[in-house]
Amino acid sequence: MSETPLAARLGEFVANLKFEDLPSSVVDKAKALLNHAVTVAMASTEAVPAVDARRAVLRAEGLGSQRVGAGQGATVWVDGSRATRVGAVFANAVAIAMRNQCDSYHMLTHPGVLIVPAGIAVAEGEGRNGRELLTALVAGYEVQCRCARGCTSHL
Repeated sequence: MSETPLAARLGEFVANLKFEDLPSSVVDKAKALLNHAVTVAMASTEAVPAVDARRAVLRAEGLGSQRVGAGQGATVWVDGSRATRVGAVFANAVAIAMRNQCDSYHMLTHPGVLIVPAGIAVAEGEGRNGRELLTALVAGYEVQCRCARGCTSHL
């Protein structure tokens, strides 16, 4: 008899997760992690790699300042420029990673560097509300941290 694979268990968890199911302490932690990632990114706006990442993204994947509709881009933080979702996530993630002040899970992974910019970009592009964003962030953190923990449990 085999155990249900981790990927299947995590997929089921994510598919069934609802904001109403989240304990208030988890919602508070998700808000704190979101605030931390954005604050660290804002503090890094003038760092050369962050500036270079924004310039490269806007040159290659910029959509201009015009809002082009749901599903068609996201905001590059700091100046409000628009780029493809992938481009915005990359530029915003570089800004978060610049100061080595990313969140950490038992020194196994730094989930917020990508989960927060990706979550914000998808929520923005899909017109999702704050509760949906927080639920998605909780799901992302849970999956990444469980996977990291699973990778080391067999060593």
